[in-house]
Amino acid sequence: MSFGWTLMFREGQWLELRSFLLKQRTNVAERVQYIEEEISKIGEVSIVYEREIPDDINSPMTERRKSIIVSDNTSLSKLIKAYVVKGGNPFDISMFLHPDKKIIQEVEEGPPVETETQPYGGVVFPKSDDNFFAVISEAGLLPIWKDPYRKLGLRKNIWDEKLSPDEVLIRTREARKWVSKEIKELRNDLEAKIIKLCDLKEQLKLEQKEILAGCVGSFSSSDLAADFEKFKKDRHLSTIIDYFDSNFFQKDEDGNIDFSKSLPAKIKVFAYRDMYLEDANDGSEKFTSL
Repeated sequence: MSFGWTLMFREGQWLELRSFLLKQRTNVAERVQYIEEEISKIGEVSIVYEREIPDDINSPMTERRKSIIVSDNTSLSKLIKAYVVKGGNPFDISMFLHPDKKIIQEVEEGPPVETETQPYGGVVFPKSDDNFFAVISEAGLLPIWKDPYRKLGLRKNIWDEKLSPDEVLIRTREARKWVSKEIKELRNDLEAKIIKLCDLKEQLKLEQKEILAGCVGSFSSSDLAADFEKFKKDRHLSTIIDYFDSNFFQKDEDGNIDFSKSLPAKIKVFAYRDMYLEDANDGSEKFTSL
């Protein structure tokens, strides 16, 4: 397989990978455009939540749902419409939280204030055990009402000793066994497609704003900017190429890489513990990156 090596490779392999990477830069602009088009086609879905004090903009958000907003004429809107037509409740699919959506308000005195638009700031994660004085540890608990332990209030077995878990399991399984196909067709399949589209959109945005920007920002024909205060400069493609070029080849008087002069093998072995290898002396490895 092409370019499957990592820690130990030779000069010819690096040159092949180097050439491939630099050629792919020409496709970055089209790749970004395609990502933007796909994001637009997918659309966006979000839920409007109620505040603890409805008229107070600084009041925390609750999990009480008021309405749902979906971009019109998008893949998500079509799927959710089909889901509702079949009797589904869109509030049952997901909380549709958006961690990257925040409202920052400027104030006359003091730092800007962040206003909540979603419960828990749009992020749900298990609590840590940072309260050393708590009688019962909350480590691992979720803050959402869906977590049964939040309703119970204690870290204990959720099953009543008077009722066997098997009895509950058998009854719920028997209750819905006869409509298993309907549950799959009318609920689960559509719900899975909607969530999958939302996940795909997040992956596309991650690729555009972080992966591509961090690797080839300002290093291709696209308008991606590399913010080195956010991304590590030594992980940028231009820095990586310069690093490996310097480890395989000598530099001329002006400090430029001279690809006609390889570093002596002894220097590579001593400095890099055999990670950078020489090509076969008889030319057997020429024209290949195996």
